[in-house]
Amino acid sequence: MPTKKITNNCKIGQLTYSKESNEFQSAPEANSDIILLLGYINIRFNSETETATQVWGFHHNFNWIERKIVSPNASKGILRLNLDLDPGDTKRLNQPNEWNTYYDRESGWICFGNPENSSRDNSVEFFTNTIVTLSNTGEIESLWLKPEFIE
Repeated sequence: MPTKKITNNCKIGQLTYSKESNEFQSAPEANSDIILLLGYINIRFNSETETATQVWGFHHNFNWIERKIVSPNASKGILRLNLDLDPGDTKRLNQPNEWNTYYDRESGWICFGNPENSSRDNSVEFFTNTIVTLSNTGEIESLWLKPEFIE
């Protein structure tokens, strides 16, 4: 499963959510040839460095649960893949309806998974406004995104 490494910086880019196509996109695109799927959301990894590069994927907003959520206290760093996957492989971590999606209109944060684990210190921002919270065993517990919404 993924692990984090604190580097005090993360990949810089722009995370957007298209209201028209209901998809997240990260720019600029980076070499990514291994995918971890959280529902239909892709966390993409570079097989040469085994590090996460970006997030993208379809996720309709009709099932978002709107409520106040507090994003985790994340360190900027690298999300490293600790799975035996080859270039071109995709691994589904959960089914599309296994996790709820929470949206805080005031802050702009979206949480896939458990928003209550935000107080843990095991969170890493690996791309601009893109945070993963890991359990002590390296399992992804939640994915936090704060995209720019576009029409």
